[in-house]
Amino acid sequence: LELLENLDSNGPLTNILKKGTKFYHYAYETDCIEDDFKELTEKERCIVISPIKEAVYYKKVAFCMMPNMLMIELVQY
Repeated sequence: LELLENLDSNGPLTNILKKGTKFYHYAYETDCIEDDFKELTEKERCIVISPIKEAVYYKKVAFCMMPNMLMIELVQY
């Protein structure tokens, strides 16, 4: 469970909160983010939102959007 808040009055969560959305993505921990991200984008036809990159709290993180508009976050520790 990840709790988020905007750092200023018009941050990246503003539109999500205005719509009343309480939940907007699933996050999965992975041992090999490259393999799992490749499978999501090639086999499941996910659209890349944010490619694999180093993260502050994780070793690596990436985001993609499923065809049904569900956002997926992959994290590798």
